[in-house]
Amino acid sequence: MHGTPLRPAAQQAGSTTGAHKEANPGADAREREDFGLDRGLESPRRIMERDGSMTVERLHERSHLFHDLLAMSWPRFLLAVLGVYVALNTGFAIVYMIVGLEQLSQVPGDGFWPRFGVAFHFSAQTLTTVGYGFFSPQGPWASAIATFEALVGLLSFALATGLVYGRFATPRSGIAFAEKAVVAPLLNTDVPENGDESQAPGWSLQVALANKEASELVEVEARMMLAINEVVGNQRKRTFHELDLERNQIYFLTMNWNLVHRMDATSPLGHCTAQDLRRQDVEVIVLVKAFNRDFSQWVHARRSYTAEEIEWGSRYAIPYEIRDNGETVFDLKRLGKTLPNV
Repeated sequence: MHGTPLRPAAQQAGSTTGAHKEANPGADAREREDFGLDRGLESPRRIMERDGSMTVERLHERSHLFHDLLAMSWPRFLLAVLGVYVALNTGFAIVYMIVGLEQLSQVPGDGFWPRFGVAFHFSAQTLTTVGYGFFSPQGPWASAIATFEALVGLLSFALATGLVYGRFATPRSGIAFAEKAVVAPLLNTDVPENGDESQAPGWSLQVALANKEASELVEVEARMMLAINEVVGNQRKRTFHELDLERNQIYFLTMNWNLVHRMDATSPLGHCTAQDLRRQDVEVIVLVKAFNRDFSQWVHARRSYTAEEIEWGSRYAIPYEIRDNGETVFDLKRLGKTLPNV
């Protein structure tokens, strides 16, 4: 169905953004000045990555170490904790070697590495306040350094504990999106007898989503936006439109939710084909907000689809089934699976 007009061919002549604005007076009413992005942005690159991260590179921004430690992946976080632990022990071991290891109860033998090993293990026992009794400071300098290191160890483990708790306590949106958006027909594509196409069910742009976590999401709201790159004269201009949804709020996200935008005469997509979307670098952005009952906090999720990530003439497969005993079974692996429309 790629390239198949969504309206009769006579109405598709000159189906550019400007043309469908003239045909769709409601399109201008829904066009917004911007969504926090520059309308004159000349880059053809997508506004948002598929994972919801923005493609804008920000220079000279202030970084927040606490936020970075909460946001990074668990492997990177554990590696960072291990790196700090080794670095602290290495630093204090060097300090002990500088003041002289003779101030420890166990005097090591000759050679750098044996002496460094003794200093490192003494530092580890002091930092963690384990104190096996095998090592102890004897001189004044070693005692002073050990006292300060014990304080550093207590503060370090307190901070690490807070970070681990924060990572577990920070709610994730848990919202999974379909890999592809689809342009699918509604119940039928027949034009009413009065000839008014605006009343025809026609085609629709759909995006499937679901809650992939065990936590319960309620009061779920969704918005769908459209970004179009137009070339006016010799200048590329990006315009933004908010796409009306058949339903933009549900109370519970127990199974899947298909966001549906009717591509009728009042839609910015009402006179577009698949080729039109590719030519104008169309990008569909979906924003979702929900209340997580387990954490009693609002969570947000977003997803972007370019023209290449929109399947025309397909429909989403039903991701659930009803067993003989009446139980409904929802399969997350089937979310976003597409089938040819027949």
